[in-house]
Amino acid sequence: MGISDMFYGRGAKARERRAAKIRAKYTDFPQMTPELLEVLAQSADVPSKEQVTLHLEAVPPGATPRRVLHGFKLSEATFYAGVLFDDGLSIRWGAYQRVRDKEMKVQGAELPFWGMQKVEIFSHEGDDGILVSGSDGTNNYRIGCLGFDPQDVKAFAEATETARRAYAQRAQQAPAQRPTSEDSAQMTVTIDSTLPPEQQLAALEQMRAVGAVPDAVYHATAARIRESAG
Repeated sequence: MGISDMFYGRGAKARERRAAKIRAKYTDFPQMTPELLEVLAQSADVPSKEQVTLHLEAVPPGATPRRVLHGFKLSEATFYAGVLFDDGLSIRWGAYQRVRDKEMKVQGAELPFWGMQKVEIFSHEGDDGILVSGSDGTNNYRIGCLGFDPQDVKAFAEATETARRAYAQRAQQAPAQRPTSEDSAQMTVTIDSTLPPEQQLAALEQMRAVGAVPDAVYHATAARIRESAG
């Protein structure tokens, strides 16, 4: 085992000790569940309470996280958390605006696989992380998330690519499972009405592209969105 392996605690015993410490420290953390704690216990470092807060913020109710990435940018005093799901990534970052602040200003983004184009890893001035680029249907994006251990960052990026390929395969198989004409007649689609009309239409178009929405339902729903937009 090399020096870097020892420093980052990559050995089996070190990982077991770290997981036990995380479980003991955060079992009673507000909004923590056993499922979320087990994913958290696989972290490459014992996360701070700020990173755990971001981790919980990044997981929607009922969602199942597969992997987590935590980091901290010292020069900007900014905490990071990235969470991998079967259908995309959720990234959060936050910082205290003033020394005496008790709550961070949190920002973030949901990055579904249907709009994701590339996942890269980077190392710059001591910071290691991933850089995700793609489109939300309206705007292009490039969003990063820092990690602690460069090896863990690489593994997280690889896991993201594997999940993205699996998602694409499911999408390709979806047309073979299209609804029958009878099902289509009774089918309705609900798009988040808080989104701007152009983003609602982009989401609807993606649903049709993967075979989840028949053409007739697509056109009816698109007409409804355009009508509501005036």
